[in-house]
Amino acid sequence: MGSNEEHLDQLAKRLDAHSNFAVDLASRIRFLVRTDRETVRQFVTKYQDRLIYATDFSLDQGDEARAVKSLLSVHEREWNYFSGERETALGLPEPILRKIFRENAVRWIPEIAPGA
Repeated sequence: MGSNEEHLDQLAKRLDAHSNFAVDLASRIRFLVRTDRETVRQFVTKYQDRLIYATDFSLDQGDEARAVKSLLSVHEREWNYFSGERETALGLPEPILRKIFRENAVRWIPEIAPGA
């Protein structure tokens, strides 16, 4: 998140100043969860075209089934944070979720799209 995961106000200034700047949420959800829910929701809504959900996960040699299970567990927990309706979740609408979890990545990094 541009090294500003604990300071969304500073990140907002950088995003406003640089129109070609986008940030990856990989491994930063834990910081967002500790921030005021409505502050994060407003930030994500405003910058929905500039946020990409990715991962820092790498599959090491060894117990691949365990690693895959771990990756899926983290993804599900983070998906639920963005999409869920519980008081600690953001409850984002589907169009924003599609952008963060797929469309923005394809737009900003077209080589990752199938057939690219």
